[in-house]
Amino acid sequence: YRTVTIQAGKHTLTAAEPPPPDLAEILANIHSLRAH
Repeated sequence: YRTVTIQAGKHTLTAAEPPPPDLAEILANIHSLRAH
């Protein structure tokens, strides 16, 4: 059992397990949008 804390802009998400692939993809898209 482990927790994963994800910082996405002003939001902090805490998950009890690794994020599902679709969430990982969404976060990758957010990161790429902020990079431009």
